[in-house]
Amino acid sequence: MNATWRIPYGQLLDHAEAMKIEQVIALLKIASAKAIDSYSMSADGPILTSVFLISTEFLVEVKMDTQHLNFDVARASKLFNYRVKFAESEHRIDPVTTNTVTPDITLPAGALVDDQLVELKPIEVSSVSLITFVEVDLRHTATLSSRMCYFGNDKESWLSYVLESYPPSLLSGKSCLQAEISR
Repeated sequence: MNATWRIPYGQLLDHAEAMKIEQVIALLKIASAKAIDSYSMSADGPILTSVFLISTEFLVEVKMDTQHLNFDVARASKLFNYRVKFAESEHRIDPVTTNTVTPDITLPAGALVDDQLVELKPIEVSSVSLITFVEVDLRHTATLSSRMCYFGNDKESWLSYVLESYPPSLLSGKSCLQAEISR
């Protein structure tokens, strides 16, 4: 694969998804690119929705949430603005019913421990976790942008990789880097 990944792509993609990336690289004749994983939040947690390929010529978003090959291409030299947003949000994991095993304490006197009756008692387990995320909007025009998102504990590493892959110094015209932190 002619792409450099932040983490090994085998940990992110199944074979069909890896083939999508290979097809795009072949179609666009990309000699080398940086690959950036981008996520959205589902009821089950973060899911990979896109892989961005950044080369010297192109910014390509390959959609992972469809069965068919689906991608957008923009000239990398036409990006003029970064917008970076750090945020936190609560993510409630749906209650799960599970069974616990507890010994029956009303056994008749003289019963052996091995002969104790066992009762399954359903309990509901739910949790709320605080999800931290970072969004990066790369502006192509005043109304068109590409959005990359990361959810998880490694957001600083992910953002560093994004900034390394397309440094703000490559932005065209009167460019700027905007940042927002919200809680």
